[in-house]
Amino acid sequence: MAIKSIVEMKAKPGRRDELLGTLQQMSPGDVPGFIAAEHCRSIEDEDTVIGIYDWKSNEGRVAWSQSLHPGPRDQLTDLLAAPMRIVLAEHIE
Repeated sequence: MAIKSIVEMKAKPGRRDELLGTLQQMSPGDVPGFIAAEHCRSIEDEDTVIGIYDWKSNEGRVAWSQSLHPGPRDQLTDLLAAPMRIVLAEHIE
């Protein structure tokens, strides 16, 4: 079943654009099971980015996450002011 991975990422002050650039570099693109991605800015905090990622399955999402090279992952972590918050959801029929 298709899922949405909703990720809240709070950038260090003034580093939101760097965070967005890093997210673009890490994009799953043509990874099997990846459907689409969308990034939004929080209305309440301009340094907070919400990533909404559509996957065909959670297994595909996990495989992609585990395949990431340490460099981009470390760069992402360095830009964050707090740990990411991840929510996995599926459509209610």
